[in-house]
Amino acid sequence: TSWRPSAVLRGHSDDVQDLAWAPEGAGIVTGSVDNECIVWDVPKAKGALRLQGHTHYVQGVSWDPHGEYVVSQSGDRTARVFASRGMGASHQMLSARWCKHLACQKVLKSTEESPDPASVKGENKTAVGNDAGVEKPPRAPLFHDDTMGSFFRRPAWSPCGSFLAVPAGVHREHAGAKEQHCTYLYARDAFHRPALRLPGIAPAACVRFSPVFYERDGEAEKTRPRTPEKRDAADAADAADASPETANDDGDVERTSSSAIDLPFRVLFAVCTTDTVTVYDSSSDAPVAFVGGLHYAAITDAAWSPDGYTLAVSSSDGYCSILRFSEREIGKPMPEEKL
Repeated sequence: TSWRPSAVLRGHSDDVQDLAWAPEGAGIVTGSVDNECIVWDVPKAKGALRLQGHTHYVQGVSWDPHGEYVVSQSGDRTARVFASRGMGASHQMLSARWCKHLACQKVLKSTEESPDPASVKGENKTAVGNDAGVEKPPRAPLFHDDTMGSFFRRPAWSPCGSFLAVPAGVHREHAGAKEQHCTYLYARDAFHRPALRLPGIAPAACVRFSPVFYERDGEAEKTRPRTPEKRDAADAADAADASPETANDDGDVERTSSSAIDLPFRVLFAVCTTDTVTVYDSSSDAPVAFVGGLHYAAITDAAWSPDGYTLAVSSSDGYCSILRFSEREIGKPMPEEKL
């Protein structure tokens, strides 16, 4: 079989870093080093509109499976959530009216930073009898800056569209604490704060969801073995024992003993750092698998097979690794009649 190009899409002034298909293949969104995204009309093979606002390279894009949101992430430490609102929301995707009203609805950029407990104690001693107004807490960035060790930041939507996973996260417990790497999960239509934070041992470059919905099976989850890995044992233990953390009503993040993602099925997704792959299960606190030392250079992307049992991981060293999971390790796909 010989493959021939059906169209060439021209519009960016520099390299394209990522792309994502719209539901049913009606469109494509691309992110480029020119700091812009372009939404393409596939049947017409031409650009429909440009999405602007980033001040650095756009390193990842994702299109909501329901067709409502388009997300871009950049080296400017922000992720932008676009949607067509007002009169455009009721029109067909990629129509003139839909494109006219597609605009940025939310910029994921920073969060309130908790004060250093040591400094708070000192301030409390001197604040007695002081009627001065309370200052607003400082803001802390949600994402790594452009010195991160990867050139990619690939966000992804769950196949059901229930939540958005955004990599390259950074978090500090308080102002005086050390920065921690993480991946943020946002519930759909709730972008004011992350619903869940997944800690990591290195900056995350991409998130990729399995396209399959898996059956919920408590007994299978309890007996599911973890995949061995080649990384240092201490680092592996830290990653395997790290529990997801959820945000409470005040915006603070606290550890949870049960999953914060309540779905009638299980969803699997892979979080790739520059040299590790961690596979998470939406119904479990601990990772399903943790694999490291696969490549000599940084991991760039990953992709699941249609059956949800194989994960391909690419690297800038020119090689791909194939991770194969068994039914005993990740469970059974849910029959279509149960969805």
